[in-house]
Amino acid sequence: MPSKIKIPENLVVLHVKQDSDNSFEVSTGDQRTKKPIAIRSMEEKQTIFVQEQLTSSFDEEEISIAVPNEIAMSLSTASRCIKSADALRKNIKTIIKENKKNFINSDLTIIYDYISLVQQGVVFAYRAIEAFSNTCIPDDYVYTKKTSKGTIESFNKDSIERWITTSVKIGEIIPAIMQTPSPKKEKFWPHFMELEKLRNDIIHTKSTTTQQTLSQLLSPHTPKIAQSSADLLAYFIKTDPHNPSFPLGFGESYIKLINLDSFKGKLEKAK
Repeated sequence: MPSKIKIPENLVVLHVKQDSDNSFEVSTGDQRTKKPIAIRSMEEKQTIFVQEQLTSSFDEEEISIAVPNEIAMSLSTASRCIKSADALRKNIKTIIKENKKNFINSDLTIIYDYISLVQQGVVFAYRAIEAFSNTCIPDDYVYTKKTSKGTIESFNKDSIERWITTSVKIGEIIPAIMQTPSPKKEKFWPHFMELEKLRNDIIHTKSTTTQQTLSQLLSPHTPKIAQSSADLLAYFIKTDPHNPSFPLGFGESYIKLINLDSFKGKLEKAK
């Protein structure tokens, strides 16, 4: 289904292209930013490339920043944490080879740092899929399902975000919205289901499963299940590379073009 686009209120102009220009480049500065939007005026014969910006306070100073893409920010955090954990794991292996297998008093810091990094990697890898799923759901979308009693339940966007699990959203609802096959038959799907369970175990801690969760965080398999997040995103993003809500960094990506008769009276807030 073609993606719809809304023009944000707070915009900053990155580039102005005349219709006569043969080539141009638009730099975003960082792949974690939101995609620029291209707006063309038939009257002015220009295309402006704009970015959504946020003005906020930082240590009592007012600053403006390009609004980040929440999916990209989460995935970047997960990737950075898993990469740092991998480096620590190599150091831990060296310590073990020196016949120091009891991390009771000494070398505790490196083990705890490793667990902390993997926890963060898992949580943010899952958060990237949560953000992606919620972004893909149109404001007027309604999801219906039959209950065990045979009645039909309806969920609007807010209810879907609150009550429907991410695995159902990404495995059933998003494929229906985007008119693509479900990813459930893909090789990475079992890893994503493991990711969802481990993330839930981390966030919703239970005293009866704490040691089991810690053991899984120490497993060399866990970084692999975190990778399922990027695999899932790549699976969907390739079907709609023009979507302005999707993150950059997944192969070819295109900027959505909005055609206007004229800029006059419509883009006063763009700077």
